[in-house]
Amino acid sequence: MTNRRGASGGPGAYVVAGTFPHADFETDAPPAVWWAAQIAIALGHALVGRSIAGVARSAGIGRQTIYDVLRGRTWPDIVTIVQLQDVLDTVLWPAWPPRPFDTTTSSAGSDLHAVVALRRRTPDPALEIAG
Repeated sequence: MTNRRGASGGPGAYVVAGTFPHADFETDAPPAVWWAAQIAIALGHALVGRSIAGVARSAGIGRQTIYDVLRGRTWPDIVTIVQLQDVLDTVLWPAWPPRPFDTTTSSAGSDLHAVVALRRRTPDPALEIAG
């Protein structure tokens, strides 16, 4: 069933190959799928070396919410994103404007890694994307 945003299920429901968020998506997937994938990628980077349970507790959200966002089972809402950004001291929302990617080719998954450089308070050269 499609909801009011034109998106059904979580963003992972639109995966045709690979594993969310590093995946190829259906060609008619709503644009929100790209945004959710970018947020999940940024969140995964920000969680390296941290306890998900500890971050969830500090952010005042359930740890299952974090797992669900990372796996594309749920759409990340703005309140959750803001709380996580505050606790992780990083920006999870992707930079604007995004570079379009072609979901009809196998390169879409790799494009998700390189669509935009994440804006961070302290630049991380590993996440900087030329272009």
